[in-house]
Formats: sequence, C-alpha cells, structure tokens
Amino acid sequence: MAFLVMLGRALHAAGTTAGRLETVLSAVARAHGHEAHVFSTPTSFTIALGEPGQQRLALCRVSPGEADLARLVEVDEVASEVARGDMSLSAGRRELARISAERAPYRASIMLASFGVAAACAARFFAGTWIESVIAGFLGIGVGFIVSRFQRSERSARVADFLAGCVAAGASVLVNRYLFPIDTTTVTLSAIIVLIPGLTLTVAVSEISTLNLVSGAARLIGAIAVLVSLAIGIGIGIRLEGHLGMPSGSPDDFYRPADWTKALAVPIAAAAFTILFRARPRDYIPIAVAGAVGFYGGRLGLVMFGAELGAAVGAFALGVVSNLWSRLRDQPAAVTMLPGLILLVPGALGLRSVYSFISPDNADTLAGVDSAASMLLVAVSLVFGLLLASGLFPSRKPL
Repeated sequence: MAFLVMLGRALHAAGTTAGRLETVLSAVARAHGHEAHVFSTPTSFTIALGEPGQQRLALCRVSPGEADLARLVEVDEVASEVARGDMSLSAGRRELARISAERAPYRASIMLASFGVAAACAARFFAGTWIESVIAGFLGIGVGFIVSRFQRSERSARVADFLAGCVAAGASVLVNRYLFPIDTTTVTLSAIIVLIPGLTLTVAVSEISTLNLVSGAARLIGAIAVLVSLAIGIGIGIRLEGHLGMPSGSPDDFYRPADWTKALAVPIAAAAFTILFRARPRDYIPIAVAGAVGFYGGRLGLVMFGAELGAAVGAFALGVVSNLWSRLRDQPAAVTMLPGLILLVPGALGLRSVYSFISPDNADTLAGVDSAASMLLVAVSLVFGLLLASGLFPSRKPL
C-alpha cells in the first residue's frame, strides 16, 4: 500500500490522466498478487487494496499535476521493474522518493524563452506578420514570467490566468496604438497560447468518453474556469482601445511571411513544447516527427472534411506514430503524444467563444455559441482519432 500511494502521487504529479493512473496502480498490485480498486480525480485518488469486504483504504489529497514527461518516463520505469519483480518494493519507494526530489530539468530562463518561442510560432500558425510574431514572442515571455511568479503560492496562482490575459491584451493595444499596426486578437491569443486549456479540454472529453465521468467532468469545469478567467482579463485589457482610440493603419502585408514559414515553425514549436512539457532533450526528434505528422495530418483532414471533423485525421496520425514509437522504445506514448497534440487542440476556439459572450463593446451571443459548438466538436474529433489509433495500433504501455 505504501508503494502504491507513492506511485500514485508520482504519476499524478507528472500529469497522468485518471484512467491511466488507475490502470497502472491496479496492474502493479495484480503483479504482486493483490486486488486493487483505484478511483482517481484531478485532485485526489483512493486505493482499496484487498478482497471486497476485507479492504485497506488509502485516500490521498493532491494538487492538480502538470505534464512532466521526463519524470513520467522515470516513474514508468520504476513501476515496470517493480511489476516484473526486477526491483523490490522498498527499492521502488527509494527510487520514487529520489525522482520526486529531483530538480526541474530546465532552468527558469530556458522555460521563459520557451514561452516566447511558442507564442511566436503560434502567431505564425494564426497567419500573423513577422512583426506580430516578434511582439507575440516578447509578450509570451512576459506571460511566462507572470505565471512563474504567481504560481509559487496557491492563493496567488488563482489570479495568474486573469492577470496574464489582461497584460497580454493591454500590451497588444498599446503596441497597436503607439508602435506598429497589428492584429491585437492574433497577438493576444498567441501570447497566452500556452495557458489556453485546450489540452485539458481534450483530456476531459477523452476521460468522459472512457467513462471516467467524475474526473472528466472536473477537468471540463476546470478548463471552462480557466477560459473565463483568461477572457475576462483580455476583456479588461482590450478596454484600453476605447480610451486610446484605434490607429488609422492596418497590418502591412509586406511583413507577412510566405506560407512555407509555417513548415519551419513546426519543428521550432516542437522544441519549445519539449521544454514546456519537461521532456528529455533526447526525445526532441521523436516529438518533432510526431508533431509534424499530426500537424500535416490535421491539414489534410481540414481539406478533406473541414476544420471540425478533419481534426480526427491529425489525431489519428499522431496516435499511430506515438503508439508505434512507444512499442519500439518501450516508453510511454504520452512522451510524443502530448506535445504533438498541443498543435491540434481547440483552445483558441474556446477562448473566442467565451470572449464573444463578455465582449465589452459588442457581445455576440450567436458567435459565442457557434465557437463553443466548434470547440466541442473539434475536441470530440481529436478524442475519436486517438481512440481509433489506440484500437488499431495499441501501445504496450498504459501511460
């Protein structure tokens, strides 16, 4: 029981979903001749060890974990060795304690730079100009600084998303008014792209579809809360336009890059997300390959089936590559799947939807409902593609 509790905490801290955490803990217990019933939510997990009627219970309250792929690989190796009997339970507990005490794999300055690179690449994916990409990159670094400072305590972390959205939107308006004509919506969305909970939304829909209803519903509500917080912050920042006035110019197409630069942005974005998801540097190549396959698979699906249903094509391609890589390297498929999935998730649609309802000047309810429907349909399409890939080309690893 002590090992299972430590393993559950380590997996939760690495951002493992409810279904996968329950599967791993049950499999380890079964390998040692015990029956375990595990119930996981984003903020807790319960283990009932033993036959029904003679069970020992352990209830653990935990904070929502963030994706830490390097730690996930190490924890998976410990769980696998203990399940096979190659490592004792006491040795496994010592290894888990060592993993939990390890420092972050990347320095704070590198993490901040990755926020900026991800924002600049997002502006390119949104068809922004060179100037908009550069400005989004600098604002992304600012957003990363706000997040790193305010998430040090539980109380201040509650306002980090709101403040980041407010600062990004306000700075975009000031740049648009006094420096360069830019599309403030593109720059603002790009600057906060890392904070938009599109991945959380997709995971929530995935958990609901696999009947992890409590965890899925909790993640869904959490994603909506983050979207609302970001949208309110952006709404306050955008109000500066009403006081300062809009510039007469518009973004100059002379500074708009050629379409081939989007292909260059894909591996650069993959490098940024490798760092932001705390993956090992040696995993960058498979992450970049899987991300490119998913990205261009999504583009193919867009042409064939439209924006909403076409996302399933990209997710299927990403899932196949990730599962095959997992079988080849005997590592969790999440290492390549999560960074690649971030290029497909519908977070920007969700933010546009919420902002349409609370726009300070001209709220558009119909546009908000349309964006919300598109967001959910894209999320369902992504989940369908991943489930289909797992059914046809399953990974040997539950993670």
